[in-house]
Amino acid sequence: MMAANATGGFPYTPPLQLIYGLKESLNMLFEEGLEQVYARHHRLAEGVRKAVSTWGLKLCANSPELYSNTVSAIYVPEGFDSNRLTEHAFSKYGVSFGIGLGEMNGKAFRIGHLGSLTDVMVLSDWPPSKWPWPTWITR
Repeated sequence: MMAANATGGFPYTPPLQLIYGLKESLNMLFEEGLEQVYARHHRLAEGVRKAVSTWGLKLCANSPELYSNTVSAIYVPEGFDSNRLTEHAFSKYGVSFGIGLGEMNGKAFRIGHLGSLTDVMVLSDWPPSKWPWPTWITR
């Protein structure tokens, strides 16, 4: 096997769909340009952070130097269950948010803002009229 591997052979069934997916992903990145990709992720992250602030919610990262351009973790108000919010968002609106991990479970949810996202896609996650804080998400 080692000899076959050294000459480019693969001792198992090659995961072609993953290899082709990686190739296409890299093509997409290089077509857009890495600097533009980084700028888009920053712009989308800033938009999410401004929305969070506008709606009176609080980011888990409590200072700008801790902000991430890949994901934002957001606290829900005291007495609310973030897991019920993420379940409702998915079942009612088809929007998938990440749950709070570890000690943040039930207290926060996560919004990813990287990958092949556009401004419109991020905005569609956040129609404020659809996000009241009703009693069904209380603990």
